[in-house]
Amino acid sequence: MRTLVEQTGVQRAELSSQIDRLKVVARCGCGECPGVLFAFDLNEQPNTNAGLAVASLRGVNADGVDVGAYLHAPGGKISELAAIAWSGGDAKRWPSLAAMKATGEHLPSNSALLTDAYHSPLRGSSGAAKRGR
Repeated sequence: MRTLVEQTGVQRAELSSQIDRLKVVARCGCGECPGVLFAFDLNEQPNTNAGLAVASLRGVNADGVDVGAYLHAPGGKISELAAIAWSGGDAKRWPSLAAMKATGEHLPSNSALLTDAYHSPLRGSSGAAKRGR
């Protein structure tokens, strides 16, 4: 999480202050990937309106799957760590942190996430889309 937040530029301080208070309150609705939804209280409903990613990492997991990790923080509040399998198949687990590299794929200048997150071609194949967002 801290490695992702380091990429967020002007949001870094605000998002860093949230990390130690985050609670995992739900898994991705696909039931397959390692994606999770966060809140600050275990009784809080997760925000399922992820918006655009604010940071991203990518690497190959032990199964040989190229996995992207995308941090979502709509309104400046960390809400989701989403997983996308870039090499096809399913992203059933995260790569080790050592295997992951910052990609900049979340940045508007080089990202397919330029469109609204609900209609994005990337989100269309992810668990977030399967949850009906």
